[in-house]
Amino acid sequence: MKKLSRYFIIIVIILAITIGIPIIINKALYLPIKTNTTNDSDWLAFWGSFLGGIFGGFATLIGVLYTIKKNDKDKEKEEKKKLPFVVPLQKNLLVYRDVRNEQRYLSNEGKDENQFEYELIYFDLINLASEHAFNISLTWNAPKL
Repeated sequence: MKKLSRYFIIIVIILAITIGIPIIINKALYLPIKTNTTNDSDWLAFWGSFLGGIFGGFATLIGVLYTIKKNDKDKEKEEKKKLPFVVPLQKNLLVYRDVRNEQRYLSNEGKDENQFEYELIYFDLINLASEHAFNISLTWNAPKL
């Protein structure tokens, strides 16, 4: 909301200047000032070129500042894209344990005759590279007892 009111104030000021300056110039042209051999068209040409240069300079300045601001935002977006892409993943691994033999198996592996209990092993997988990770594999070898 503050940004909208700020733009409104700027537009009102610009309109006041663009309407006020020609009125002031018109009044100044008819002041009883002694000049050499200048007429109204000469003064009008002078003021037109003078004020046109000022307004043109301000318009150019505003355009350059807008372009710089937009380029900075685009550069910041590009720098954020270049940062390492990290996606934390959480996977659960179910490990079975033979209560009688105290051996551990990943999934059941067809050993239905054993009494199995299970426990969950949690691990976090984080990609710290600058590119996406594909074809990720995880292997686990049971310890030799």
